[in-house]
Amino acid sequence: PATPANNWICTDVTVFFKELSKLLSIPFYKIKSDSHRATKQFKKFGLINTQNYCALFEELGVSPDVPTDWLLQVFCKLHLSTKIESSPDIYFMPIVLPNRSTEIPQHYCVIENLCFTYNYTATVWSKDLLDIPRGIFCKLAVQLVNSGRYEPCPEESDKSTIKILGNGLELYLIER
Repeated sequence: PATPANNWICTDVTVFFKELSKLLSIPFYKIKSDSHRATKQFKKFGLINTQNYCALFEELGVSPDVPTDWLLQVFCKLHLSTKIESSPDIYFMPIVLPNRSTEIPQHYCVIENLCFTYNYTATVWSKDLLDIPRGIFCKLAVQLVNSGRYEPCPEESDKSTIKILGNGLELYLIER
């Protein structure tokens, strides 16, 4: 059945970017009172619980005209967030994790680098516009969690180090 969340169309992208920026600016957001529990949890762990996401969006000033279900679906489509398989009412949004210093355990004997290369077509990109894509590790974390075989460890992650468990492995995605 059609619901407002899957029927909603955004005809002005600036409206979407304005609302998205409110969530992406969470690491710099000053929590004004103890009553902002949803915002505290989101800021600390990058988790959105569907039980309290309306409170979170209200606390952050997201427009009530934007359907919250639709917004969460768009975040998933853009690989900004994903549902956690073991907790289907929780979304993980690693791009908003705080800046803190996550330590990698010293008992690891194998740490391998994962390198990315980019090929550009000259007809698509001019030298003036050439830029390296950003947010690769957040997208990789979202896709790993989205596969259903990995679980994020938001309490042991930060903006530049994301810890993921699964398939008997402990993965650390580190952006340097």
